Amino acid sequence: MQPSHSAPVPAGRVAKGKEFAVPQKVYLKWLRQQMDVERACLELPFTIALLCIFGAFAIIGLSQDRIYRVQHAIHEDIAANANFAFSRYQGHKNYEDVHGIEDFWSWLRLGYLPLVVQPVWSYSEGRDIAVASVFDLSAGPVSEPNQTWRLNAFGSGSQPLPISGDYLRYNRMVGGLRLRQGVSSGSKASCRFPGAGQRSAWERWYGKSCKPNYQEVIYSPEPADGQTFHDPVRVEWFLPEMDGLDHIYSKVLDMQDGCSQMAAKNRSECLCNSCQSSTPALPWLREDTNRVEVGMVTYNANEGIVTHTGVNFWFTRGGRVLKRIETMSIWVDASRPDVSNLWTMVFGIIWTLLLLHIFCTEVKEIAIILINADTVWYMALLEEYVGFSNTVDWISLIVATVVAVFFVLLSYQSTELQVAMNVVLQSEASADREAYEESVGEFFAQCQAALEQERSSRIMLSIYPFMLMLRLLKSFDAQPRLAIITETLREAGQDMLHFGLAFCGVCICLCLQSVLIFGRDVEDLGNFGRALHFAFRIVFDEFDDKHFHELERVSRPAAYVWFTAFEVLVVIILLNMLLAIIMDNYMMVKKRARLRQSLLHQIHELWRRWRMNRRKERVQLKEIWNAFAEEAVWNRKVMCQSDRLLNSHFLVELIPGLPPSQAERTLHNSWAQHLQETEAPFAVSEAHESLADLESSTRCIRSGLYYAFDVVHYFDSRPVPGTNDLVTDTQEKAIFKLAMNEAIEEEEELAAFTERARREEKDSERTVVAFVEDQTARLSSEAAETLAQALQSLEKRQIHIEQREDAMTDAVRQMHARLLQLRSDAAIATRRLEKALYFREQRNKGSSAWRKRKAPVSVMIASSFGSDQSEFGAPTMELEKLRLSTTT
Repeated sequence: MQPSHSAPVPAGRVAKGKEFAVPQKVYLKWLRQQMDVERACLELPFTIALLCIFGAFAIIGLSQDRIYRVQHAIHEDIAANANFAFSRYQGHKNYEDVHGIEDFWSWLRLGYLPLVVQPVWSYSEGRDIAVASVFDLSAGPVSEPNQTWRLNAFGSGSQPLPISGDYLRYNRMVGGLRLRQGVSSGSKASCRFPGAGQRSAWERWYGKSCKPNYQEVIYSPEPADGQTFHDPVRVEWFLPEMDGLDHIYSKVLDMQDGCSQMAAKNRSECLCNSCQSSTPALPWLREDTNRVEVGMVTYNANEGIVTHTGVNFWFTRGGRVLKRIETMSIWVDASRPDVSNLWTMVFGIIWTLLLLHIFCTEVKEIAIILINADTVWYMALLEEYVGFSNTVDWISLIVATVVAVFFVLLSYQSTELQVAMNVVLQSEASADREAYEESVGEFFAQCQAALEQERSSRIMLSIYPFMLMLRLLKSFDAQPRLAIITETLREAGQDMLHFGLAFCGVCICLCLQSVLIFGRDVEDLGNFGRALHFAFRIVFDEFDDKHFHELERVSRPAAYVWFTAFEVLVVIILLNMLLAIIMDNYMMVKKRARLRQSLLHQIHELWRRWRMNRRKERVQLKEIWNAFAEEAVWNRKVMCQSDRLLNSHFLVELIPGLPPSQAERTLHNSWAQHLQETEAPFAVSEAHESLADLESSTRCIRSGLYYAFDVVHYFDSRPVPGTNDLVTDTQEKAIFKLAMNEAIEEEEELAAFTERARREEKDSERTVVAFVEDQTARLSSEAAETLAQALQSLEKRQIHIEQREDAMTDAVRQMHARLLQLRSDAAIATRRLEKALYFREQRNKGSSAWRKRKAPVSVMIASSFGSDQSEFGAPTMELEKLRLSTTT
């Protein structure tokens, strides 16, 4: 049963003795918007907390800085110390100087293997000479050690140095070294020879095998090229724990020459397993070799990091050898619940709880919609639930779930990696080489799988902050001041779309031109994708002299022309146009948001509501919504489409505990927002009409003032007239004639003045009309700026109109006072004229003028001048009209 209430008045009005009433659909629409805004504002600190918790979890869990120092140390050691081309003790080349197959074997045998296997203890340079200069090595017990040295770093349990597998003092090699290569996928039939009918002759002339490779790396390798290895073949193992360095050197020689000249090596067994698979035996590196990786796995006990280091060489079909050292690491105990992972676990649990809160909130909202749906469930969700906000929430939840799944898989892979490491240690203790080699191979495979899983997990972790950014933008939309960025992009979307077409067209043409001119000689312009990236770097001023010199070496005129065209068209013209488009829309959005609610004001409003809720001075908006929903049996569509009028008395009876002040405030706020949304926007034509009315009123007031001035001036400056029959002597006739001439002159001057005033009035009218037309044209062409300067804002229009009305009222009041003053002056002038006429009539008693002394003043004046009222009667009639108008 609905509570009784008084008969409502028309919506949004207050009748005498009745309450303010608002339609229910208007009130509930405002209520829903306020609830959404309040929820979005409260969601902003929640999203910031979610971002901070996730950031702490990811940064502490990954600890990229600790991994960097381990990987960087290994990279620098191999790049700087794995040298060959020795002159005495100094090697002059490193892996970057490997330009052929023979350089590769020299680097492997002389540079890489002695560095990572460490056959002897390393002394400082020239130590043998320094010791010989101090000690007599042949006479005393002092002798120079040959292979080992004992530093007793671990007490009595110290092993002789160098320890097998020790690397960079803090790392230990696990298993051994793995050499594997990839071969080209092309066939001999795909080789290209001139002509069509003499292929066999050309092949005999070519004299060697031909293996094209259509998937080779052409330019400088990237991390993705070194992190993956597809279909490796000809895998060879170097096991320092089982084999000595001499055995490894012998195997390298067999791999280099394909186990040829075994008699000269004084051996009959070929140590290269891949070389024996072909008949006759072939070298390990062949014409079909595409890529070679020399890899090892090291473990750092100080950090608990397993690192795979691969030195990669790509043999391109042009003869160039590309090189890259790729290091990948993983925490071997990242998922173990111990003190070292305490903070990672704490932040991970908090992040999981926050995600569960979001999930439960969304599921609860869906459940409410489905329970109260009066249509098919998917239509109800489509109408009431699907939107940008909820879509962002679910996408972020899905991405977070994928991140969690990847983290679980990574934990499983790290556990399997630990098991594989234990198997390697057990196989090493058994001294069975075949079993040991098999366990090392399984460990490398497991390490590769764990590293790929770790890389995938980091990629998913890097995607999730983008979802958090979308959630932040969604929260910003609830605050007008924070939504300036999104509104600016939304407003500038159309202009940026049209601009983007022209911009992309110009950039594509210039990039295509750069590829055609410089693509053969400049690596950064080798293909269209690299050219686009090169152009992007130029736009952001990352173009230095080195890059321009590369263009100059190809063609100096072409470099000047292309670079100048790109700078002028793209950097100077198009980018400034883009900046102008964005700034123009930004200024419009900023002006609109200037009078809107700020973030601090919104926080203060939420704080006020919270305090009033604690003091029971108001009820939450959600309680009001639930009261209407319960009344409508949770039928949201019927509830929000009702036209029933609501007043404060009805709301107080419907919602328990609702104060009358809050009921009145919510009703007025909802109706004010409804008026603001439904009120027609202010147009330029309205300003034109207002200016035209103001100009017309000003013209009428000015004409009245000119007319009053002319009448007063006329009656104030004219002489006292006389009649011919009253003049008896010559002197009086001369005086009368002189007065008549002066009066005629004054009449002529008055007529000239009146005509000049009328011309000036017409000119002024034309000036005002021209001014209004100019202002109207300017308003039409510069609507936004003119309205901002003239009216300041749409919200202040009513205030300006009231100010203009007050100004016009003051002007009318001043005009009325002026007219009263003119009336007083006219009355004084009339009394003076009557007094002068009275004295003249007394002086001329007995004349016919005395009999007319009781006639109106206008008739006496006309008769005293002789008769013709056409000259002097009209001003008198105008004076009477003026007196009547002022009296009215």
